[in-house]
Amino acid sequence: MFNFSSMQEQKDNRTLSVCIPTFNRSEILDSNLKYYLPLLKQNEVSLLVSDNCSTDNTIDILKEHSQNNELLKYYKQDKNIEDRNFPYVLRKNTADFAWLLSDKHRINKDGISRIKELINQDDYDLIVTNHTMRVKNIPTKVYTDCEQMLKDIGWHMTDICTLIFSKSLIATTPFERFSNTNFMHVGGIFEALATKDSFKVLWLNENLFERLAFKNIPGGWNSKVYRVWVESWSNAILSLPPSHYSIQSKIECLQKHNRNTKIFKLRRMFKYKRLNFYRQNTYKRLKSILPLATGKPKWLHLLILLYPTLRK
Repeated sequence: MFNFSSMQEQKDNRTLSVCIPTFNRSEILDSNLKYYLPLLKQNEVSLLVSDNCSTDNTIDILKEHSQNNELLKYYKQDKNIEDRNFPYVLRKNTADFAWLLSDKHRINKDGISRIKELINQDDYDLIVTNHTMRVKNIPTKVYTDCEQMLKDIGWHMTDICTLIFSKSLIATTPFERFSNTNFMHVGGIFEALATKDSFKVLWLNENLFERLAFKNIPGGWNSKVYRVWVESWSNAILSLPPSHYSIQSKIECLQKHNRNTKIFKLRRMFKYKRLNFYRQNTYKRLKSILPLATGKPKWLHLLILLYPTLRK
């Protein structure tokens, strides 16, 4: 890993930093940096970016924006380290809190100042925000019970941009136990909270984001929907320690994600088959957990296998 930043590794006395893991999305990154850097300067917030060995011109974009800008620190990985890029950039943070961001949503102009205000009000381990108001009927509250938190908002925390970590929580979160699951952030958080004698997590039922509408965003999980949202998601949640999370709570978390996001809505499932995202070997490999993750019975998954696939 090479650090291309001219900024020295030293203590950041700021309250908050923004952390962005990125890979082969230079156009989107460029747009986000143009938006964020003036806003972060106004709020005295630093920005850390970790480039996961992109093959496009991401590093050129970072070099350009970092010129004469001490707020931006960036890194380039020697090779693609996949989801480990998330904890990597978080652990480079030295501010009191780190806001982990993706490029699907953008913090609105008042969002940074709002989070700084909340950080100064109490000693939180984690702040979880709403976005597009997709969590309904749970008012702003402080969680001190990790199992209740899993049942209520664990499904929503799959979106990394909702998470603002304290420096102390980053230091104690075992992200690597959930490597290659796509959910290092969710599994790691709930594992870490289970080991604490006490904690405070602020659930903030406010929308601090603007939805972005970029076309042709590379990457994504659509073609891997069964591997990500049946296999990986189920494995991550079901492996949480039974000492703190009952099987009923884990199942509730899994099924809330499906109900609220509608990833396995019946129409979509037929579409996945038509696009060849769902195959006979998918069913054989995952048949024991398909009903659990999708809320649909085995016979329906077998029936969908009969639906035709588009010919190339």
